[in-house]
Amino acid sequence: MIELSKDTVLETLEPAECRRLLATAVVGRVGLVVGELAYVLPVNFALAGDLIVFRTAQGSAFDRLARDRALTFEIDHVDPGFHAGWSVMAIGWGMGLEDQVPPATLHALELRPWGMGAVPGWIGIRMNELTGRRIVALPREMRER
Repeated sequence: MIELSKDTVLETLEPAECRRLLATAVVGRVGLVVGELAYVLPVNFALAGDLIVFRTAQGSAFDRLARDRALTFEIDHVDPGFHAGWSVMAIGWGMGLEDQVPPATLHALELRPWGMGAVPGWIGIRMNELTGRRIVALPREMRER
C-alpha cells in the first residue's frame, strides 16, 4: 500500500481480485493505437474464460481495427464523495471469434448490440496481463493517528 495523503492509500490488486471486479461490470473501454493516434471506445462485454468478449458491427472500421492486434481493456469505479475508487486494466491480443467459438456459445453471452441491423462481429481479447489499483479512504480512527 502507498499512502497518497493522510486520508487515502493506493493498493495494488491481485489478479484474482481484478477478475472478480471484471465480472461486476458490463461496460468497459477498449484502447488501441492506429498510426500515431490512440483511440478509446466504450463497449459492453462479457467474460468467457480468459477472454474479454465484445461485439462489433462486422466489417466496420472498429471491427477491422480490433482484430489481430494488441488491445488494452479498462473498467473502473469512482466514488467522488469518499475520494475512492478502483480500476482494472487488461492487456492482450484482439482476435475474431467467429471461427474459433461456436455461435451458440457466443450468443449465450447475451451481449446486446448497441447498433441495430448490423451483422455481429465478435472480438475476444486474450488477457496476457491483468492489473488493478484501488484508492481507499482510510477510516477516521486511522486518519487521526
